[in-house]
Amino acid sequence: HSGSISHRKCLHKPSWPERPDNFTGDDFLEDLKRNLYVKRHSLLTVVVATGRVFQHFCSLCLFVQAYCLMLQGTLAPETVLFGLGMLAPPLYLAYLFCASGSADKSDLSPMRTAFGHCRLLLVLTAFTLMWSPLLKSLTATISTDTIHAMTAFFLTANLLFHDYGGSAAIVSKSFSLNSAVFAAICLASRLPSSLHTFTTVELALFVFAFWPELRRNMSVGLHSPFQPVLSLGLTFLLNLAAQCAMCFISMPAACCFLLLSCFIMLICPIMFVAMQAQKNNIHGPWDEAVIH
Repeated sequence: HSGSISHRKCLHKPSWPERPDNFTGDDFLEDLKRNLYVKRHSLLTVVVATGRVFQHFCSLCLFVQAYCLMLQGTLAPETVLFGLGMLAPPLYLAYLFCASGSADKSDLSPMRTAFGHCRLLLVLTAFTLMWSPLLKSLTATISTDTIHAMTAFFLTANLLFHDYGGSAAIVSKSFSLNSAVFAAICLASRLPSSLHTFTTVELALFVFAFWPELRRNMSVGLHSPFQPVLSLGLTFLLNLAAQCAMCFISMPAACCFLLLSCFIMLICPIMFVAMQAQKNNIHGPWDEAVIH
């Protein structure tokens, strides 16, 4: 009788009809929601945020342009030091004023804060002046092409790791500042005298240490409806200064810098705002649970 009985080897017999692997029911997309947490940015907000990046880029360009003009003999180091001496006091007063309105202001009084900063300035100035002859000869045996390549690398690192006000993991103030100072030391070794070296390092400390802190306090400490206008005005002034300095070095380079400025400050923000409509983030029951 065994021949009349049919045997089926089936471990689990499904109770539902067979369907393809990518099958979804009609009610699967009922809870679908799109772009729940997308933040729309206006063109003015994007331009102001882009201006923070462009301000640092223009400051870096002004530093390199000052080096080129000193190397050509067009700009004397005494003129640079005089300009720093004239700019530093009013800008420092602006720094103290903006820092007083910042959320992360120091517990010290403005007088004690100013005294500590002046003492640090004197120490840095004395050490830079004392070590200028050594810094000038530190990279004297390295070829000029290698010096320029190293300078480009470390200034690029300064741009990438600089704090522009965001909370990105790549931000590192110390690494950004150290990269800029090392680039300044590399460039200073190609200038003719120890005074040029001292001026270059002091200019680097002003541009890459003090000036970013002032800009950050201006954006954080000034609670005013005119703050975006002030930020855009500062961006325009820095761009104008870098553009004028570039004209003394090379007119073709000045034209390229003007085109680059228009691309960064106008075309890129417009493209960003226009591409916001293309966002398509979907949310539903399939999302991972998040503990709040």
